[in-house]
Amino acid sequence: MRGDTPLRMRGFAGHLADGRPAGLALCAAFLMLLMLLTPIASSADRYVWAGDRQSAAPLVEVDPGHTPVRYGALGAFGDREVELNDTLAGRLCEAIIRRGLRCAVTRQPWEEITLTGRTRKAGLDGASLFISVHHDSVPEMFCERKAGWRGCTTDHASGWSVFVSKKNVHYRKSLEAAAIAGRRLMESGLAFNPTHTGPEERRPFLDRRNGVYGYDNLIVLKTASMPAFLLETAVITNPSDMRKLTGSDYYQRIIDAAADGAVEFLMNERPAVRARNRR
Repeated sequence: MRGDTPLRMRGFAGHLADGRPAGLALCAAFLMLLMLLTPIASSADRYVWAGDRQSAAPLVEVDPGHTPVRYGALGAFGDREVELNDTLAGRLCEAIIRRGLRCAVTRQPWEEITLTGRTRKAGLDGASLFISVHHDSVPEMFCERKAGWRGCTTDHASGWSVFVSKKNVHYRKSLEAAAIAGRRLMESGLAFNPTHTGPEERRPFLDRRNGVYGYDNLIVLKTASMPAFLLETAVITNPSDMRKLTGSDYYQRIIDAAADGAVEFLMNERPAVRARNRR
């Protein structure tokens, strides 16, 4: 094939005004046209249930918070939140797929995307549930800066938490999905973070028993066109939490609880989901 390419190139006659062969210009134009006409695959294709886009199974959109440029919190040992979010989102999506649902992510690790772009993509994908995954930190006033430690360190807060916006068009269903996830996390033996109600943040409890807070103006929650919640998995500015993430089964328990919670919620919703998918 390598030897055939010049012969085909010579099949185009003439030169452009600047002296470039017209054939090369035409080939370049043709390639550009192909790129424009070729359907662009979803950035989450590697996490969509392979070969079964027409399946009636509900789709969960998992949103890895932040981007490479706006990378979020810096952990006690220097870990960037965005990279932890990317890892968690991929593993959560795979766990969701193993449980018989479909899953997509809002962005790949190298991609920049706006907050409203995330929820817009979830709507275009036909998602029935939106889960944004993050790793928590603390207000600056609680940070300690230790020599030889790259990030903020604190023992002020520890554990996971879940957030919901009352401005979401499906607020009641969002609260239900978040409460199921929180209950699953509680049942897995993982402690939640009770500090968000303090004067520095003032996030009210919507369901204290299941660790669910209100965060009305969080853009990805209030602009989602489907039930949505945000999961903070651990406080990465707390060295103890960071050690749990890297040296125990903590991550797997978070993933299993979130995936099982999504299945429980969506199976309860399945008749409505099927009806929407048929439209």
